[in-house]
Amino acid sequence: MADAVAAVSIEAEQALLGAVIVNNQAYFVVQATVQAEHFYEHVHRVIWQVLAKRLDTSGSATPALLAADLGADGSLQIGDIDLRKYVARLAAEATTIANAQDYATTIANLWRKRQLQSLGQTLIDQATAGFDGPSVDDVLRDTDSRLIDIAYGRRIQTLKSIREAAFDAIDATAAAYKGGLPPGFSFGLPTLDEICGRMMPGDLVVLLAPSHHGKTALATQILRSVSLPSLDATQGIPSLFIEMEMKAKDIVRRMLAKDSGVSVRGQESGEIDELEFAELVDAARGLERLNIEIDDSGSQTVSRIIAKIRVMAKLKGVRFVASDHVKLFDGDSPKMTAMEVIGDAARRLKAVGMETGVVNLLL
Repeated sequence: MADAVAAVSIEAEQALLGAVIVNNQAYFVVQATVQAEHFYEHVHRVIWQVLAKRLDTSGSATPALLAADLGADGSLQIGDIDLRKYVARLAAEATTIANAQDYATTIANLWRKRQLQSLGQTLIDQATAGFDGPSVDDVLRDTDSRLIDIAYGRRIQTLKSIREAAFDAIDATAAAYKGGLPPGFSFGLPTLDEICGRMMPGDLVVLLAPSHHGKTALATQILRSVSLPSLDATQGIPSLFIEMEMKAKDIVRRMLAKDSGVSVRGQESGEIDELEFAELVDAARGLERLNIEIDDSGSQTVSRIIAKIRVMAKLKGVRFVASDHVKLFDGDSPKMTAMEVIGDAARRLKAVGMETGVVNLLL
């Protein structure tokens, strides 16, 4: 077990904890990668458990709130510092959250190494045991099970039997049959709903067309339909528009033009009369009802977009995301070709949709 101690990075654990304490959004970026059990230092496991519990329930964890939550464990020491003072030090020494995912991956991989080292020692002990030891078949079965657990961890626990899936489907049908709310979201276009059916949580919907053929306009119309509150509560869904071609005001000007009849050119030049200005104000008030957040920060890497979706799903309850458009996604590696970036984006958007229940509309 002495060798197992080498598979440790206290610095990475401290850096990740500090990053999450200073910027809680980092937690939602890394929560699928690292769990409390992956931390080597016991005190770090305790802090991560408290962080996770608070962020999963309230979405906020300041050093002061953590100090209150750690009241029961305040007597724990790390060196000559009590736990609450240690949390304050982690926050004070935190530098950046840019590498939070790297820290999390390092911590998880080191945990796997420690598990493999422990398993290796167990195998040596069992292989050198006398005739009273476990049978070879038992050793192989146990080793296989432990290797699967090390490799996949909690991911294997998300499997669902066909029986469970069948009853979930029947329950949803029964609810709709009894007059309950239909599942998923409408496109807002009856013909499209009839052809494609409603958009379901976890769906990846790809909208393809040549340039300047109305993809953004159609995506905006779908966003409006999804995010506008309805009497039966099936719409009014918190939505995110990741727009990499235009600024937010330009998107809104198009929407105002449609609702008010005042052209985009007229809005930009200011060549309008008082009546047209009043029409614009009324149209702007109508847009206030839409539950849409617009991210117009320009071209972004696939990893940054995925992280943003996770954060917005957790903090804002976002369940519908439109990304315009895929050709402006940056690859996480400069060596990736355009087609590799598009394929990577599609795969990861589908995966994060299945994880969070978000519908992704990809242009």
